[in-house]
Amino acid sequence: MSTVIVWIGRHLSFGGLLRNLMIAAGYVAFWALYLALLPVGLINRDFIRETYLPGLRRLRIGAIKLVCAVGEVSGTLLNTVIYKISSAIGFILSAIAKQCGCTTESTDLVKKLGTVFGALVIGFSIGVGLADLMVGLAAAPGTAGAAATTSGLAGLGGGSVAVGGGGMAAGQAVVNSVATASSVSGAASAIKGETNSS
Repeated sequence: MSTVIVWIGRHLSFGGLLRNLMIAAGYVAFWALYLALLPVGLINRDFIRETYLPGLRRLRIGAIKLVCAVGEVSGTLLNTVIYKISSAIGFILSAIAKQCGCTTESTDLVKKLGTVFGALVIGFSIGVGLADLMVGLAAAPGTAGAAATTSGLAGLGGGSVAVGGGGMAAGQAVVNSVATASSVSGAASAIKGETNSS
């Protein structure tokens, strides 16, 4: 496979996104700890030079390695699950095509397309769930039903049009973008699984 496809599978799959998020969390935690303890070092320069910096470097390296390892394992597991489920969908569709009398080339094509379609559906399902969560969190407190949905969409869109925000239309664009991006990420998970199995 081309290096671009391999890169997409590695970094834009659900597992790759999870791994990259965990790495970023490790660095954020390190810098938060550094900034929280910085005033102590400003008072006592010997403390910062002899104790604080060497200990913080060891802690940073250990914490980042741990978070990266957890991200790598959980990301690989997530990609494997998505790939296995989407491969099963592709296998089922190719078996149906074979029963209908299709040629071997056609059944192989149906299997590949079924695998990608399955990964897109899985990714889309995850994205819709995530978008629903975002709308629910952005909704005005005390609202329910349609009122919660409209206020949530307006909140995602930067506020109502009356106050200068994008309104519900912009919020719906955000929701659609999340669903589309997660569909692509699902397909990238299938690509990642395909590159691992070859």
